[in-house]
Amino acid sequence: MARIDGGAGPLAWHVDFADRSTEDFEIPDLALSDAAMAAAAAAGEPADNPRGSVPNSDSDSQTRAAGLSWVGDRGHLGVSVSRYDTNYGVPGPGEEEEEEEGPGHDAEHSHSGIRIDLEQERIDVRGELRDALGQDSTARVAFASNDYLHHELEGDGIGTVFAQEGREGRIELDHAPFGRWRGTLGLHLVDIDFSAAGAEAYVPPSNTRSFGVFVFEELALDVATFEFGLRLERQQIDVAAASGFPAYDDDAATFSIGAVIPFAKEWKLAAHATRSERHPQSSELYALGPHLAVQRFEIGDPGLGTETGTTFDVSLRRGGHGVELMATAFYNRFDDYIFAAPTDQIEDGLPVARFTQAGAEFYGLETEATVHLLEEEFDHLELRLAADYVRGKLRDGDNLPQMPPLRFGAELHYDSGPWHLGGEIYRYEQQRDVAVNEIPTDGYTILGLEISHRTQWVGAEWLLYLRGTNLLDEEARRHSSLLKEFMPLPGRALVAGLRAEF
Repeated sequence: MARIDGGAGPLAWHVDFADRSTEDFEIPDLALSDAAMAAAAAAGEPADNPRGSVPNSDSDSQTRAAGLSWVGDRGHLGVSVSRYDTNYGVPGPGEEEEEEEGPGHDAEHSHSGIRIDLEQERIDVRGELRDALGQDSTARVAFASNDYLHHELEGDGIGTVFAQEGREGRIELDHAPFGRWRGTLGLHLVDIDFSAAGAEAYVPPSNTRSFGVFVFEELALDVATFEFGLRLERQQIDVAAASGFPAYDDDAATFSIGAVIPFAKEWKLAAHATRSERHPQSSELYALGPHLAVQRFEIGDPGLGTETGTTFDVSLRRGGHGVELMATAFYNRFDDYIFAAPTDQIEDGLPVARFTQAGAEFYGLETEATVHLLEEEFDHLELRLAADYVRGKLRDGDNLPQMPPLRFGAELHYDSGPWHLGGEIYRYEQQRDVAVNEIPTDGYTILGLEISHRTQWVGAEWLLYLRGTNLLDEEARRHSSLLKEFMPLPGRALVAGLRAEF
């Protein structure tokens, strides 16, 4: 990769590019889990289980971007253009060779060997003007145009083509302080045209438009800082008439209130309550077919309404020298949470998931502590401890799918002059609180180490680094991944790199 920045007078410019190519990545043992092998055998379709690497996990990608900005005394205005191209494989259950050549094999229902050929072009315009409507007011504008196209390749042919043209605009105004009040008013507009063509176009063409207005206000008092937020949004989804699905048109509102209370030196207590509504997405409403990128057959529900939830969270924070602490506890309660429920059905050779909504609740805890063990002029040593946990379940007692397990770990970083040494170890516990028709996931431990050195040479600053990941060579499957039964995380790896800044 390379990045070049420059400027002349009030103009500033930027150019960057990056190319990345990977072969099939290596794994400690077998690609398919025991559960995936058992499911294939029960369906009468024995699968080949590769060892040592994940077939069809290779990728090639290229990124190009350029930007130009005018920078003045009161603000700036800039435009950037970027392009992203990638071709990557989608791992899945591979059929045994003898099954493919034997009688009765139906190639139409074999989804192994799928590749995604994707291209994306994006234009962004951003601007800011200070003292726009009086002293201490600031206006900001942002516009983005995003053209996205991807082909699902099956063998040498194109199976399905997905295209999306999106436009998004945002206007914000930080008004001048009114007494002890400070705040922001804004508008947000989105217009997305989506189309799909091919034998496995699982979502019909649609146009999604949304218009939102929002306000955020902050009241700073001696004892606390109070925060208030409100967002009103209207969303319309027009779907192709030939699909037979009804259009979607509804309103949503979100309101939040909170406070940040300093109660001792370097200590703060923060509490927030939010009442939110979320519109369903077009795929949640209208999906009906194989979604090969996640290896499942999805069925939407055009009768879905807005998702309404109430969230409470409390945080305790400590900054400053010596020890930094942060702990947050939260509780979310939904009246009609939207999710994809796994079923015991098989359609077109893929497991079926149905989008639905029901009462649900989430609660959990996030904690982090950083201890500065050594703080001298050229030597710094710090220890970071972290943990997070979330429990998600339906109010009838069943578990929600794809809930991450408890994670906890530690990091140790040492800097001495130009040298940096670091290590981290994180434990991901097993996940046994699974939804109906969902497969449990075993726990694993990930160890990483790194060493780097900075130096000045021929007018540039050079960074030489060596990084090791998954050094215990653990078989690790993320429970939140829909491909976890076919694609574990990469095994032990070493990465060496050289970066120059001038």
